[in-house]
Amino acid sequence: MKKGFFLSFEGIDGCGKSTQVLLLQKALERKGYHVRTFREPGSTRIGRQVRKILLDPKNTSITNKTEATLFMAVECQNVEEILLPSLKKRWVVIADRFFDSSRAFQHGVRGISLSLLNTLKRVLVGPIEPKLTFLLDIPTKISVNRSRKRDRGGDRIERESLKHHEKARRVFLSLAKKYPKRIKVINAQKSIAEIHKEVMKIINKYL
Repeated sequence: MKKGFFLSFEGIDGCGKSTQVLLLQKALERKGYHVRTFREPGSTRIGRQVRKILLDPKNTSITNKTEATLFMAVECQNVEEILLPSLKKRWVVIADRFFDSSRAFQHGVRGISLSLLNTLKRVLVGPIEPKLTFLLDIPTKISVNRSRKRDRGGDRIERESLKHHEKARRVFLSLAKKYPKRIKVINAQKSIAEIHKEVMKIINKYL
């Protein structure tokens, strides 16, 4: 590759993002690409510590602004520690969530102003955005049931109401309409193999 390529997977919890990130990583590596992945929140040592704070069900007193700032801090760490160095090496970088999740959850659900989020992003992360985003869309009830079964009741965010997750889903879909060239919507009710096949069909047009 002449330069690195940055893409992301988005969607509400339980949509199958992490599975598809891993499948895409393995498929691209078989094709000879160097690939790095990261998730938000998490992936770095500092990010994993912040993840525990954000997702601990006991932390019900965390304020919306604190939550938004912590998510952006994790994104900053991922960008500086993983993303930029990997792109400099001309690698493919796959993110399991990026700033679209802040737009959906912190703005769309929590009500944090976009101007505040954009300011945090400008100061902490900079102008970088994925070249391509896969939005795995799935009905909210299915998504919530999946995530709660997987995590034995769910973490702090997964335990939010169906209304919370449905609101986030609507914001994700509105972002896809706003940025149709970047965000590709995939029906996440399909089988894992069918979703992966669709992802590969799209990514092959970019790489």
